[in-house]
Parts: sequence; C-alpha cells; structure tokens
Amino acid sequence: MKRRIIALVLALMLALTLLPAGALADDGIYLSVGGKQFTWLGETIKVGGGTACLGMDMVLELQNVNITQFEKLGSEDGVTYYAGIVYSGSERLNIRTVNSSIKAPNHGTNAVYEGIFSDSKLTLRDGSMSIKNTDIGVEALAFSANNCQCSVEGKTGPAIIADRVDIYGGSCTIESHGANAVVAGYFKAHNTKIVHTPDFAKLGYCDAVSVL
Repeated sequence: MKRRIIALVLALMLALTLLPAGALADDGIYLSVGGKQFTWLGETIKVGGGTACLGMDMVLELQNVNITQFEKLGSEDGVTYYAGIVYSGSERLNIRTVNSSIKAPNHGTNAVYEGIFSDSKLTLRDGSMSIKNTDIGVEALAFSANNCQCSVEGKTGPAIIADRVDIYGGSCTIESHGANAVVAGYFKAHNTKIVHTPDFAKLGYCDAVSVL
C-alpha cells in the first residue's frame, strides 16, 4: 500500500537522520509526544497540560495530556504529514493513559494528520484515550487496545492502519469517514463499536471479527 510505504520511509528517515545523541538514540529508538522528544528511559516531560513519563520498561505513561501540537514527519507529492505521537524502535511501545487525548487542528487537503505513528508494535493499556479530528487515527505495525476506554477517528482515511489489530477488555469506538474503518490482515475486537464500517466479508477477514 503506497500510503504505508510512504509513512515507513518517513519514519526511517526520521530515525536515521534526525536523532540527537542520547541513550534512546544509541539504541535506535525515537519517541516524541506533542512535538517534544524523549532522550532517555525514565524521563518525564511536561506536555499538553499534563505529564508524559517513559518508563525503563518502554511504557509511556500519559497523565492528563491533551495533544494539540503535532510533529512534522515530511512531505510527499505536495502533502505534508504530521503525527501527535511518533515512535520508531524494535520493541513494542505500551501507552498507559489517564484522561488524555489527541486532537488535530482543522486543516486542508494538503496536510495529513495522524494521531499516533509507530513503525513497530503499539498497545494502549489500562486507561482512556481519545483520538479526534485526525485523517488517520493510528498507524502501526500491530495495534492492540487492552482494558482501555478509547475512541479512534479517521476523517479522510482509515481510523487504524495495522497488519494486525487486537482489541480486548474495556471498550473502543472506531470511526472512519473515509473508505475504510480499519485496514488489517487480522482484526479481532470485543465490546467495540465500529462506525462507518466497510464490508468485512469483502475485505477477506470477516471470520476474525467479533463485535458486540
């Protein structure tokens, strides 16, 4: 898929050319929240009216963080790409949230805003997260929501782009105003409301979907 290839190239360029010296960079890890970059494990930063802490176990704790500042990833064919949370690394990033949100500004067709971009695996855990007004809500290698109250919106594209999507425990609303609610090779969800859903049978993974 052209869109995913472009995003992965942008992330690779970011990881290879823009990382400053520091503990995370030495390990090939890049993480920014609301445009503010982490430089070491265990660091806490103030962002979006709250605090974000990256634990030694690669768990990102967001406390009352409301992200409205987005990081520029790059441009392609006259379109500029932005993301609220950007992660590049080999390990799964786990995000725990308390009353946190990501909301993109109003924008035209020459910009694409993503709530979270990760070139690795991503899990939302044990909290609440709202991703609104984004063209693509979440883009990751694999996406999981575990015991989390979350809502993910894609205004012009998929709410979630991932090779594998697992949602279990808690509840999740996936809403897309574009062509697809979810793009995935495997999709499984419980206690989940999917709005503006495509025909899962035609997409070839209807048997993996369980929506209550």
